Amino acid sequence: MNGRNSSDSNGTVEIKGSFVVILISTLVLLVGLTVSLFIVMNYESNSSGGRGDSGGNGGGSKSTSSQTDGPSVTAGLNTTPLFPTKESRTSYKISTSDNVTKLTDDSQIKSNNTILVEVGNNSLVSTVEKNADAKIYPASMTKVMTLLVACERVTDLDTLLTIESEHIDYVVKSNGGSSFFGVGDPDLVGEKISVKDALYLISYKSDTIACLLIADYIAGGQDAFVQLMNQKAKDIGLTQTNFVNCTGLYNENHYSTCREIASIMAYAMDNELANSILFSIETYSFKSDKFYTAKDPTKKLTYYLTYPDWYGSDRFNQKTVLDNVTVVAGKTGYVEESGVSLVSVAKDKSDGTLYINVIVGQPKGSGLNEAISTNEVKFIYNTYAK
Repeated sequence: MNGRNSSDSNGTVEIKGSFVVILISTLVLLVGLTVSLFIVMNYESNSSGGRGDSGGNGGGSKSTSSQTDGPSVTAGLNTTPLFPTKESRTSYKISTSDNVTKLTDDSQIKSNNTILVEVGNNSLVSTVEKNADAKIYPASMTKVMTLLVACERVTDLDTLLTIESEHIDYVVKSNGGSSFFGVGDPDLVGEKISVKDALYLISYKSDTIACLLIADYIAGGQDAFVQLMNQKAKDIGLTQTNFVNCTGLYNENHYSTCREIASIMAYAMDNELANSILFSIETYSFKSDKFYTAKDPTKKLTYYLTYPDWYGSDRFNQKTVLDNVTVVAGKTGYVEESGVSLVSVAKDKSDGTLYINVIVGQPKGSGLNEAISTNEVKFIYNTYAK
C-alpha cells in the first residue's frame, strides 16, 4: 500500500517513526510554552501586588527610587488617591484690592511682612499688605504644602510607617528640626505610626520625623517629594516660591512670599483631608506600636496631641475673643533668619466669610517674639476684617 499508514487485515495501524518524532516535539513545545506563561503571569502578579502587606514605603524599607508623579509604592492593591483636591475656583493667584490698605511703618505692625486675603466665591483678594511680595523664608508654614501634596496622594491612611535611625539623625543634625518623639531614646528606632498619625503630627506639632516618613511613603524620599511640592506650586500658578525640603528648615533657596503662602493655604482648604486636619482643634491620640506603659507592660502606650500649635496657650483658643472673626485654622513657623511666622484662617462670625492672614516677623535679635506676633495678627483681624 502507498498511503502514510498501512493496516493489516485485522485493522491494526502502523505509525511510522517520523510521525512519532513530530508528535513528541509538538508536545514538548506546548509544555514549555505553558510553563513560560505561568512564570510570567506569576511574576507580574508579585510585582503589582506582592508588596501590599507592608503598604507603601513606611513598612520598614525605604524605596530608593525617585518618582515625581505619585506614590512609589502604594498600600495593598489600591493605587487610586482617596482625597483628590476638588478645585473651587478658576485661579488661586491673589489679586490686590483697589482699596488695599498698605501698612508702611512699624507703628502699626512691627512684623516685616503680612497680607490679609478675603476669600470670595471665586476670588482671592488682598485687602491689607505690608511687603506681601518680598522674599520670605517660610519655615514650618512650608508644611501646609507638605500636607497638601501628601493628602492628594494618600491611598491608605492605615499604612504603618517605620521610624528609622536616619530619620532621627536628620532631626539631631538639623538646625531647628524638632519632633514630638524623644529622639534621644535609642528604642525609638522601629516604632511605627500610621499615615494618618503622621499627617496629624505634621499639622499639630510640626513634626520633622513625620514629614520624612510621609516623604518616604509618597515619593520614596525627600528629594523626590520636594519635586512634587514645586510642581504643585507651579500648578497653582506660583512664581516666587521654591522648596528644597519638606520640613521648612532654613535654606537660602527655600523661599516664598506672604501672598503665595496664602495661595497655598487657599488651595489646601479645597482638599478634603488637608482641610479636616488643618481645621481640627480636637485632641488626636494614637497608640504606640512598640512601647508599653510602665504600670501595665501588656498595655500599649497612647500618644496624645492635645491641640495644634496655632490654637493653644495664649494664641487663638476658645479663651481668645476677637471682635468680628474666629480663627479656625493655621500653621506656625520659626527660623532665625526671618523670625516667627503664622498663616491663619479666620471666619466671620456674622456671614461666614473666610480670611487668610500670613505674617512673618523679623530676624533673631529684633525683639519680636511669638506673643507680639500673635497680638499683631489679632490687630489685623480686629481692624480690617468685617
